[in-house]
Amino acid sequence: MSNGERTVVLGEVDHGKALGVLGGQDGTLLQDVANAIPKFKQQTYATFKAEYDFQDGVITIHFFLPERKVTELYWKTLFAQAMEQIGTEHFQATKPRLIAKYTPEMESWWFRAQGYSHIIDIDAYVLRFFERLAECMAPALQTQSEAP
Repeated sequence: MSNGERTVVLGEVDHGKALGVLGGQDGTLLQDVANAIPKFKQQTYATFKAEYDFQDGVITIHFFLPERKVTELYWKTLFAQAMEQIGTEHFQATKPRLIAKYTPEMESWWFRAQGYSHIIDIDAYVLRFFERLAECMAPALQTQSEAP
């Protein structure tokens, strides 16, 4: 075992005592733990699929490939450019408040916008971003389907 590792041995906890154990050790309530788990809301557009969550002023979005087959150019280049342009305009921010990263294992984009606790209707705000992005990507999707 290296200096940065440690071994933790968990004993069995009686089901009836579990709430007290989880809620009593450091003052964290079990409900607080449950509230920390993201509850993603999903949306599907012709040009992409997305899921998003909002916690503590941070909007986390995962973008996934659309239902129809698309090229690497569409997904890794054109979508990335549109996401940057529309994201910058919509969120009125840039790095470090806005961050996006491609995840090759999932062929998805991870997008994070922080500092938005002042938005009253976060769902409407995020959905408007999705709509603008979908509108921007529609011509690229159409062009791609016309290609041989």
